[in-house]
Amino acid sequence: MASKLIQAQSKACEASKFVAKHGTSYYRQLHEKNKHFIQEPATVDKCQELSKQLLYTRLASIPKRCETFWKELDYAKNYGRTEAI
Repeated sequence: MASKLIQAQSKACEASKFVAKHGTSYYRQLHEKNKHFIQEPATVDKCQELSKQLLYTRLASIPKRCETFWKELDYAKNYGRTEAI
C-alpha cells in the first residue's frame, strides 16, 4: 500500500511540474483561440446588453426544459409501474 502511495505522489509531482512549465503557454493559446468571444471594450452598456441577452435566452429555454422534465417524469412513472409488476 505504501508503494502505491509513493507512486501516486510521484505522479502528482510530475503533473504539477508539467503544469508549472507548460500552463502559461496553454493559457495563452486558449486565450488567443477564444479571443473572438471577448467583448472589447468592456463597457457598462455592453455588460447590461449581454446580461439581458442571457436572461432572454434562459427565459426562451424554459418551455423546452419543462417539456423535457415532464417526459422524464412520465418515463420514471412508467418504469416504476413495469418494475412493480
